[in-house]
Amino acid sequence: MVTIPQLPEKEELEFREKEFFLSLREQMQASRKWLFWVLLAIFILSFPAKLYLQKPLANYFIGRYVPPLVNTNPYNPSPLKVLRTGILPVQQGTYSVYAQILNPNPEVTARQFHYQFALSDQGGVLVKTVEGDSFIMAGDSSFLLVPQVNTDKALKQVAVAFSNVRWTSSRPDTAISFDVLQKNTGVSAEGKFFVEAVVHNPQSFGFRQVEVPIMVFDRANKDIIAINYTVLTDVRSQEGRYFRVIWPVQLANFGQIQISPNVNPLSPGWLLEKVQKIPSR
Repeated sequence: MVTIPQLPEKEELEFREKEFFLSLREQMQASRKWLFWVLLAIFILSFPAKLYLQKPLANYFIGRYVPPLVNTNPYNPSPLKVLRTGILPVQQGTYSVYAQILNPNPEVTARQFHYQFALSDQGGVLVKTVEGDSFIMAGDSSFLLVPQVNTDKALKQVAVAFSNVRWTSSRPDTAISFDVLQKNTGVSAEGKFFVEAVVHNPQSFGFRQVEVPIMVFDRANKDIIAINYTVLTDVRSQEGRYFRVIWPVQLANFGQIQISPNVNPLSPGWLLEKVQKIPSR
């Protein structure tokens, strides 16, 4: 059974209220009057003191304020590494240059960076520079290829520098891969070596641009002896695109030929189209 508390009557509440205020008045009358006047003086003087001290105190605290440091680069990635470089004589006055690079960061992608090849002679005197832009996914290794450098001086040394690296933790929604079909080599009627193949796009979407680097290794499949490069544009879904690259000379004693089509999925405007799946009936 619930017990309901007995509330006091209205007359009793009014009596207790009057008793409280009478007690408070007696206590105030019993207190010292000088304390009342001191409190009143403090209250009156606080207004001009506030007006006088407001600006100096504000300047003092604002001047001592140190804003928190803002990290403009939320990532702290390790720099890109150069694993190896090479200068390949093609013919008199023409060279090919390459560099194999590594992104040592397993979680961060360099969606764009600027690179520069500094090409020097035997004495270390700078002969020529070649610049470009590229990308490299998180934890990947890739090649930077310059198939043709024309100079009348002998190139013996190469150095690679990176700048304007744009890091991101974004990753593509799906892995992108290509099939290289009908790979073939030969010599043209003019006596020039060529490599040809068909790049097939198995994705359900197309690409504005597909970069196709080609590397030719020696018979031991250890050293690169020739490089080339081409770009395929507007490659649609399920399309097989034929290409042929030609060298100005013949190549002999070559082994494996590596063709590695790739796309930068973090570059704006890379997607050409996407085929919608037709629902089954």
